[in-house]
Amino acid sequence: MPVIIGIIAIVLQLTLIPLISFDFILPDILLIVLVYFTLLKGQLFGTVYGFILGFLFDIFSGGLIGSAMFSKTLADLQPVISLAKTESIIT
Repeated sequence: MPVIIGIIAIVLQLTLIPLISFDFILPDILLIVLVYFTLLKGQLFGTVYGFILGFLFDIFSGGLIGSAMFSKTLADLQPVISLAKTESIIT
């Protein structure tokens, strides 16, 4: 199910989101989906999910293979680290 949602997010990111851009500023729907599933299912799932979604985005966008794959894999780490720091401060 998360992969299907990720593919829908990739299609939206490549087709509809450029139509609503404001001075070439685009919201990253794929990153929002990635952070949601990372916080829901854990860091390991999010890292692999980010790798897969980034790879699929690179293939569908026709850009440089590996750029989105690398950035989505690294972007996955920040929410988990922030959540762990917040939980350690609270307890």
